[in-house]
Amino acid sequence: MSCVIGWSCEGVNTAQIETYGLIDSLHVINPGSQEAMFADLYTAYDKEEPWLGYMWGTGDPALKLDLVRLEEPPFSTECWDTDKGRAFSESLVLVAVNQSLLPRAPDVIAMLQNWEFTIDLYKGIFQWMDANPGSEASEAAVWFLNNNDVWESWITPQAANAVNAALANES
Repeated sequence: MSCVIGWSCEGVNTAQIETYGLIDSLHVINPGSQEAMFADLYTAYDKEEPWLGYMWGTGDPALKLDLVRLEEPPFSTECWDTDKGRAFSESLVLVAVNQSLLPRAPDVIAMLQNWEFTIDLYKGIFQWMDANPGSEASEAAVWFLNNNDVWESWITPQAANAVNAALANES
């Protein structure tokens, strides 16, 4: 299962299949939609059938299922610009604020500078919310109450006390 037709990963996957010498070994399917790709993966997973395909870390199946990422040579710009025979580069998440916020909310700026949100953290939050359905505010409050070690380093001790008090009222 490759990539949805028209997505940029379609061309990348095609180039990788050629570069890795798999063109004669694989029957490549480009699904018509993200939903079709997810359905194909869930069906194969439920039947315990092998599935080889393109999936990204924040995609619903990657967050719910125990998938194995195949090893590829690490990303390099030089190779990526030619035959794509490398892993995808890690995505960079940037936090931007309006310049007027800098003098008005230095505590918010400090929090954003300390903020770290990894794929493992995102996956944990997603799985916890999936297993504990309810209102989003309550789910988030309970998650934050149970994971102080993750977010308290982002903010001042005074702010952490205020957040914990507010969360206790929400959950």
